[in-house]
Amino acid sequence: MSPDKAFRGRCVQQPVTLERLLDADEIESWNVGEIHDALYYFDNIECPNSAVEAWRSGMALTWLSAAGALVRHCKGYTLDINWDVDAEQFGLSLLKDGDLLRRARMEVEESFGYDLLFIFRELEKRPLAEFEDALHDIVNTVVDTQVNEAALRLLMQLGSQIPIDPQFLDNNVLATRRTAVEYERRRNAEGLEVELLRRIGNQDEFYVELLGRMPLSNATLQALTNALSGSERQRQQAACVLAMQASREQVLRLLTGPDALIRHEAANCVSFHRDFDSILERLMMFRGTYPIRGTKTLLAMSRRKNQLVSRLKEMSVEQKRTRLELIQTAPWGLWDKGMRFWVNEQIFQSWASPNSSNASGE
Repeated sequence: MSPDKAFRGRCVQQPVTLERLLDADEIESWNVGEIHDALYYFDNIECPNSAVEAWRSGMALTWLSAAGALVRHCKGYTLDINWDVDAEQFGLSLLKDGDLLRRARMEVEESFGYDLLFIFRELEKRPLAEFEDALHDIVNTVVDTQVNEAALRLLMQLGSQIPIDPQFLDNNVLATRRTAVEYERRRNAEGLEVELLRRIGNQDEFYVELLGRMPLSNATLQALTNALSGSERQRQQAACVLAMQASREQVLRLLTGPDALIRHEAANCVSFHRDFDSILERLMMFRGTYPIRGTKTLLAMSRRKNQLVSRLKEMSVEQKRTRLELIQTAPWGLWDKGMRFWVNEQIFQSWASPNSSNASGE
């Protein structure tokens, strides 16, 4: 979880307490910025009077956070953002009732990271097409994993078709690597499927999730089926992907077959499957030669998944994304591997196609 989310999480039910902190005599400028940033995320609160003065600060974090709180909670405030292609910098103008209060330029090369993240948060609510080149420039030039991930998310939201540097697919930071792969999936799913299949059976299991979350072609499903006769690592990884995407009949064969390694890994991943409940119902009626392990865990996952799906249907896209991101930080024992992959897929879908149903099936 990023520092700003951790800060908001500790204070999520205390907007009044936060505003009282702003009245402290010795509060540091960066604390003022963090508090205004936290206040931004509350709904239906009064205009924070402290922000009316804080936007004058010379510290970027302080004035940007104050501007965000003013635009969100105070009547008459707006923030204009534009991109200067030649100078490669953002222009920001804070206005009150149409009158200019402050104008600032933000050069990408001199960014501290948090200033770009602030801009990205504001861009989420605006037409993105005019910022496509800016976002790609930032991805290619800024050495900051949080910034890279946020820019790629916005490019996914935009539906950008511009390729990114292939090296991002093997980035040392897993979160950045995952976001880059998801961007390529949104842009070129067929090509990515081939690339991820090539990596199945290698030492790095990271790509198992990403392939298993994608709708797969018959050729890929057959290649994975063939891998069930391969090495231990090939069998294990192929079993997980197939348990997430294969037909119900094949998944049942994986869960009840003679290979204990395949049975175990299929059970770990099957909760992702769009027909999980149907598969589980048929599994409970199975009477075979080989023991079926973990049925109580699978039943618990089914209940939790159905409860979560029902709650998510009542939420806005932003609320849904926040709820899912909180689940990502939950202790491993609460959700099995398949459900963690499912949560990651829902977050991807909220960025890639916020108004469509998800590809894994709710």
